[in-house]
Amino acid sequence: MACVCAILTPSCPTIPRRNRPSADEPLEGRLDSWKEIAAYLGRGIRTVQRWEREEGLPVHRLAHEKRGSIYARQEELAAWWESRRLTLAADSDPRTPLTRRLHPVSNE
Repeated sequence: MACVCAILTPSCPTIPRRNRPSADEPLEGRLDSWKEIAAYLGRGIRTVQRWEREEGLPVHRLAHEKRGSIYARQEELAAWWESRRLTLAADSDPRTPLTRRLHPVSNE
């Protein structure tokens, strides 16, 4: 069982360093569930899970004894979204061969 002091003390020795909240990582920009991430991006939960799996959506995983939890930083999601937008815009250039163009498909 994880040490409860990690909530109060980020330097708790029983929690691996990679899973500890750091001073430069404020909680106000953090989305703590697939539901929150999906709402932030305006998509469904399965869509953002697929984007994480296939498109490199920046989601962080915390390992626990039974089930892992996930979180994402709003700044990282915004940067990823912008990079995807620019990639899609570049690929829709009429001079780009048809085989290289990406066409977004929505499941909604």
